[in-house]
Amino acid sequence: MGMAAGRRPTRLLIVEDNMAEITLVRHAIQDACPSPVEIISVLYGEDALLLLETDAKFDLVILDLSLPKMSGHALLQRYKPHYPPTVVFTSSLNENAAERAIALGAREFIRKPSNYEEYIDAICGMIERWGGSSGA
Repeated sequence: MGMAAGRRPTRLLIVEDNMAEITLVRHAIQDACPSPVEIISVLYGEDALLLLETDAKFDLVILDLSLPKMSGHALLQRYKPHYPPTVVFTSSLNENAAERAIALGAREFIRKPSNYEEYIDAICGMIERWGGSSGA
């Protein structure tokens, strides 16, 4: 039996208020990522915290910083140690935003590339680095 055959999908939570962006992430994963991925997306930080607080078992959270109501930084401030790894994926060019996100516990801060090939590499790279439940 091959390695991928017995592996359960990576459970990914996307916290992003831009529907076009969510669609792009879904396409990138379907087009190019080698591992199976199950995607849940929410538009608001509050909804993400609710899902994380209930019994939803996620392997990785991809977080945008500029969200309505509760910002990505505010969500990170309320993050608990047992929550899954979070990668900030944002169009923000602000160095302070990056440093602050890492200081608040984000594992990585990635700027959204404008080129689709780089976008695919960024998304699949996050999933490979942080989403593996098989102890990659």
